[in-house]
Amino acid sequence: MIRTSRRLFNLALGSFAILTFAGGSASVAAEDLSKVVLRVGDQTGATRAKLEAAGLLNEVPYQIEWSVYPAAVNLHEAL
Repeated sequence: MIRTSRRLFNLALGSFAILTFAGGSASVAAEDLSKVVLRVGDQTGATRAKLEAAGLLNEVPYQIEWSVYPAAVNLHEAL
């Protein structure tokens, strides 16, 4: 069970990093992302807590909508 949770956390964190840093260089005019909503599934809120503790959610240009799933089965169904 720990291995599955760790794998899901790494997948979520990797996806978040890719989405965050895929914006391109600063020389290109920034798009207005204030109306964009990134929907993130999390199991028991652990990923969100770790990202907030690391300060990675502080100045994102988009909104994040969190869905907390009580078990990995539900999380996989949502995918």
